[in-house]
Amino acid sequence: MKRQLSDLVVKSSTFKKLAQTRQVSPGTQGLKLADGGGLYLWISAGNAKSWRYKYRLLGREGTFVIGSYPQVSLAEARKAHELARKQVAQGIDPGKHKKAELQKAVVAGGNTFEAVARAWIAHKANPDNPRHCSAGYATKVLRILERDVFPKVGALNVGDVGAAELSSIMEAVASRKKLKMPHQKKVRVRAHGATTTAIHIGQIAHAVFAYASSKGIINTAYDPTWALRALVARPEVQHSKYLKPDALPVLWHELTNAGASEQVKLAIKLLAVTFVRTNELRNAEWSEFDLTGTADLGPHWLIPANKTKKSREHAVPLAGTALQLIAELRKLTGHSRYLFPSRSDPDRPMNPNTINQTLYRIGYHGKLSAHGFRATASTALNERGFPSHVVEMQLSHWRRSRTEASYNHATYWPERIKMMEFWANFVMSAKTNVVPFKKSM
Repeated sequence: MKRQLSDLVVKSSTFKKLAQTRQVSPGTQGLKLADGGGLYLWISAGNAKSWRYKYRLLGREGTFVIGSYPQVSLAEARKAHELARKQVAQGIDPGKHKKAELQKAVVAGGNTFEAVARAWIAHKANPDNPRHCSAGYATKVLRILERDVFPKVGALNVGDVGAAELSSIMEAVASRKKLKMPHQKKVRVRAHGATTTAIHIGQIAHAVFAYASSKGIINTAYDPTWALRALVARPEVQHSKYLKPDALPVLWHELTNAGASEQVKLAIKLLAVTFVRTNELRNAEWSEFDLTGTADLGPHWLIPANKTKKSREHAVPLAGTALQLIAELRKLTGHSRYLFPSRSDPDRPMNPNTINQTLYRIGYHGKLSAHGFRATASTALNERGFPSHVVEMQLSHWRRSRTEASYNHATYWPERIKMMEFWANFVMSAKTNVVPFKKSM
């Protein structure tokens, strides 16, 4: 039989004695020991005990479960009951309020700076994101965070990471002259600190806070990185080293006698002939090449948007010299999906540093970098009368205004075919004192 004792008001000692001794007979549905104001101890048919508060809000009756007894004492239950009564008086449902607070605690527990930063990187690298970054950039950013940031603030809630925590990290990185990467054996020594990396950390943190704000994790006004913008002085921009055209014949002679593999030598030559970005070349796949072409397009290499810096397709006309280099390469690496596979794993592309290291070994340290072939081509082609807009289009960094971009969709493909044919013959020639090209385009 169910017994109702809702009119019973007892002192703490009496209540404790009742709670400890009172049991529910088999077959009954439960028992209430009331404390007044809607607070009572509920004893279930299985003799489990819990504090509950019965209330009425907006004409509806509700029950708020405060906690189990004896884990929650009578005194603690009365405090929680008093708070719940105030919430009801303010029109707040205490049960829903408790669930909301628990959910906030759960979310906050998973919102460490490291967790949010990793989620941001995953979002940034997602191909479905119209403004996604390359996989290589995502790996670079994660490596910086794992090395310099996560060990210091990764375990903190993202909302607790402020300017003081970030400034100490950035200052330490800016003054660091020795560095050993996890994937490298040697310690790298710089004459100056890693100021560029320190500034990059501030930029990454700004992006992480913006992402956290977009997800409702932190307040939209919270961004401590505004105070860090002048913390580290930006170093003077140093452009990639490049060769003047008259120095190219010497380079090809040095490369012929170099101890590098034939695959690497062909990579350097093809890089010079096409003047694409280094990552675009080393990640090139055979499926991207049309070596026969059509009457309109001719042989060409179509670099997918996800491999380019601007996240848009970029087409490269392939001149006869380029086709010869590719034919030689096919004999060496045709077994792999990549034109330039890794020596240790044919399913991976060539190491990012291979080309530069080869150039340095043959005496071009401080004189030429892999990226420098782009500057060599741009300088020589502009000097020889090719229109700058055609050169910039082939470099894949010609910028139009918004208005112009809406109406001008020209790719200057015929002009680019002629220019790339000229350049391929010119750059691989034993002589580079070619008569300037006429401005007929």
